[in-house]
Amino acid sequence: MPPATSLRQLARATGIPSDTLQALNPVLVRGVTPPGASWQLSIPRDRRDRVLAALAPRPPTRLAQRRASAPERVGAPSRASIAAAVHVVRSNDTVTAIARRYGVSITDLVRWNGLDVPDRIHPGDRLRVADLR
Repeated sequence: MPPATSLRQLARATGIPSDTLQALNPVLVRGVTPPGASWQLSIPRDRRDRVLAALAPRPPTRLAQRRASAPERVGAPSRASIAAAVHVVRSNDTVTAIARRYGVSITDLVRWNGLDVPDRIHPGDRLRVADLR
């Protein structure tokens, strides 16, 4: 599986119940494959073709082709990119685990968030996990 693949979205695309995918892959507590590396996922044997079809690259749509040929816009980041660049700390999260999850260095994560003591994060804290420059 590609990095950061949602089991819920995969279930929807393949017709496999999400409970079944979660039961076959109990190590994926958050229901998402780890970011940054591919992952071997357990799936029902009879659904292999559906999973491969769901993961196959799709031809670009007309809108995607138009966006690809449009000039790049320079300016403030969009709301979607900002939302995607923020992690809300959950209990038992650590700076190291969050950095690993988003594929960033601990040093950058600490710097972007102005953390004096990297281990002093609390559930509900919002951490910047990408450089939006």
